[in-house]
Amino acid sequence: FRSLLMKFGNLYGHTDGVNCLTYWNTVAASGSDDHTVRLWDLNTSSCISVIDGVFDKKITSICHNPRMTKQLYVACGNRILEFDLRNLPSIVSTYNNDIEDPSASITCMCIDPEGYIMGSCDNMGNISIHNVYTNETTPIMNKDRSIHNLSFYRQGKNISLLASGDLSTLYNYSMTGEVLHKTVLP
Repeated sequence: FRSLLMKFGNLYGHTDGVNCLTYWNTVAASGSDDHTVRLWDLNTSSCISVIDGVFDKKITSICHNPRMTKQLYVACGNRILEFDLRNLPSIVSTYNNDIEDPSASITCMCIDPEGYIMGSCDNMGNISIHNVYTNETTPIMNKDRSIHNLSFYRQGKNISLLASGDLSTLYNYSMTGEVLHKTVLP
């Protein structure tokens, strides 16, 4: 992405700090403390759309589905909102984490390379997986410590989910969410 920014220059438009960025083809999406998501045409370095008035908190994470490039997922507070980029700003679905604490906030999310399972983590150490076709959310872990990053890796029929933060642990999950193996990294 750095080479794209070097080629296309800066993208101006947010009125507060940018927390997250994703891109595909020649489109980028950015989420900000200003409670907006901006879509950018990387060929022209111009803002092509703004999702505004939908979010009540800062945007903390954003990702798109590699299988369906018109799907955009945005984390705001303790929920993930799914948008169809062809019909903005309508919300297609909402994924809620079942956390009672009002200070809980999703810090990161990612989607597996095949576009079936999305993972999310929050500042309270909760990790959940979300089936993007059934909209089912499955809490899989609480580490009681902050998780900052998630990443998926597919190997055969299984998905490996790497969660890192105050403690780095590799969790291997099946497509149904069954824990196959976990390793705490030194």
